[in-house]
Order: sequence, then C-alpha cells, then structure tokens
Amino acid sequence: MGRRRKKKLPEMPVAATIESLSHDGRGIARLDGKTTFIDNALPGEQVFFQYTYMRRKFDEGRAVEILEASPDRVEPPCAHALICGGCSLQHVAPASQIRRKEAVLAEQLAHFGGLQPESWLAPLTGPVTGYRGKARMGAKFIDARGETLVGFREKRNSFIADLHRCEVLIPEVGHRLDDLRALMDGLESRHRIPQIEVARGDDAVALVFRHLDPLPAADLAKLVAFCQDKGLQLYLQPGNESTVHRVWPEQGEERLYYRHAPTGRTRKAPSWLFTPRISPRSMRRSTAAWFPWHWICWRSRRIIRCLICSAAWATSPSPRRAARPGWWAWKAATPWWSAVTRMRAATTWKTWNSMPGT
Repeated sequence: MGRRRKKKLPEMPVAATIESLSHDGRGIARLDGKTTFIDNALPGEQVFFQYTYMRRKFDEGRAVEILEASPDRVEPPCAHALICGGCSLQHVAPASQIRRKEAVLAEQLAHFGGLQPESWLAPLTGPVTGYRGKARMGAKFIDARGETLVGFREKRNSFIADLHRCEVLIPEVGHRLDDLRALMDGLESRHRIPQIEVARGDDAVALVFRHLDPLPAADLAKLVAFCQDKGLQLYLQPGNESTVHRVWPEQGEERLYYRHAPTGRTRKAPSWLFTPRISPRSMRRSTAAWFPWHWICWRSRRIIRCLICSAAWATSPSPRRAARPGWWAWKAATPWWSAVTRMRAATTWKTWNSMPGT
C-alpha cells in the first residue's frame, strides 16, 4: 500500500478571529467548525494566518498579519521570538502571562483533581529577561554554510534555530551565542558535539559540552581558554549523565551549589541534576515563603517538590532536616499529588518556561 499523499496547503493567507489561548501558547480559532491552532495570535485578535499543517481533526497555522491587536500584545524582547521554540509567549505582556499562568493552574486543579484551593498566595514575579539559568542547547555544524548553529529548536520543527542572541538566558551565555558559534567553528570535533548545557549556581555559571568521541588535546585547550576568558566553568559529558565531570577550574568544589536563604544552608548538587530555571531572586523568595504543609511531599535529606514546582518550573533546595509526616499527612497529600501527576502530563514545559520569573 502506497504512502498517503500529503494534503496541499492553501497558498493565500486566511482571516480568523482568535477565541482563546491553548496551554502551549497558541491562539485557537474555529473555521467551519474545525479547530485551528495559530502561532503568534492572542484571544480577541483578528489575524491573517498561513496554514502550516492540515490534519483530520485540527489544523495549525502561523499569523502573518495582525489586523486587530489585543491590548495584551507587546513587542517581544527577543528578535528570534517568532521562530525560536525556546519561548512561547514573549508577545504577551508579563502581567498577562502571570494571570494566565494562575488561570491554567486553577483550571488544571479543578479538571484533573476536582480541587478548589481556599486561598491563593500572591504570585512570585521576577525579571522578564535574563532569568533562565538552566538550558540544553543543540549544536550542529552546517557544512553547506560552513558554520555552527547553537541554540534551541525552531517552533514545530527539529531544526536548530539560527540564533545570535537569547534574551531569556542569563547574559553570561545568552549574549554570547555568537562567541559560542565561533568557538565551535574552530573545533576539529565540531561534528561530534551535539549539545551544550547551561547551568547556573549561586556563584558560578557552567557549560557542559556533550561529546560523542574523545576530544583532541587542541580542542580541549580551546574550550578551556574560552571558559577562562568568559569566566565560566567547563564540564564535559562523554556519555550519560553520570559521566559529567569538571575540567576547569581544576581546584575547588566540583559541584555547583544553591543557598537556602531562610536557613543559610547550601545544597550541593550535580549541574545536570539540579539547576533551577528561575532567577535566583525568585527562587529565594519561593523558598522563603514556602507553601502550605499539605501541598508538600516531604522526604528527609531529599529535594522537596511542591505543587507549583512539579507543574511548572524546577525544584528548590530543602532544609537538611524535614519532619516525616504521619500516615494522615500522606493520606491528605494523595489527591494533591495525584492531581499534580496528571497536570504534568497535560501541561507543556515550554509555556511555563516562557513566563517571567519561571
């Protein structure tokens, strides 16, 4: 049996009215009773969009002209926001992003857990740009162009976006993507380094280079020189996560650490295991405020995961000692944890990660 022929997409833009926003940040319109998900479109807007995919149950598209803009629309701070898949909602005002995040959380609690909180804590906010301290970027040398691409994947695509600067990543790395690309161009092993991970601790920023083959001495020297010049720590990963090791600096504590402000304790952890995406200020405020006890799954000498952490960003360092709850506490936490598990499966990380302070 032959392969099904792909349906030809309309060439002319189509007008649509956006009714709502999906959990992954796309506008939702209905044309002739069929749902269409449209990138770069907000509720209440009138847009012209171009079809990108047509499926049996729904279609996908990308807005090419905004006829009537939403009051929540802003100019994205990043020049690559429309093509880069690292963020979903840069075209939405930060305050509106926070309101949407609260609404999604309330909806998920009610839908999956049948839960209605008695009260809500004020949202924690942080910087709109330069806050993301955890990222895994792809790297690929393009022979036809004679240069290396370093960054996130394109939206709805597996290709690495052609990025020169990332406004969401911490400036130590996000403003140096061109330097990273030039570094990769000069490596003999540039074809064998598929990813570069960024990890931030309280006092250091690290780059973790994943390499498929042993690195020549000349390449290793170039990586060390680059990190020394930029004030970064250098880690290599020749295999799985257990093979990550620091190359430079040679002395001192190998692991990054994170300080828990209320107690003054520090949590040392491998960079690949515990590297929060949020800004340090937001993380310290969240660990200082904590959350209601029955929301938290406690494990002595373990990292604590609370409801918001599990559904949205990363974990926070816990105090060294935590009381073990009795059977009644575990029973009380069961419906919350069950709801969290289902929420994590239904919520995409990109939407959460694209919001200020997360």
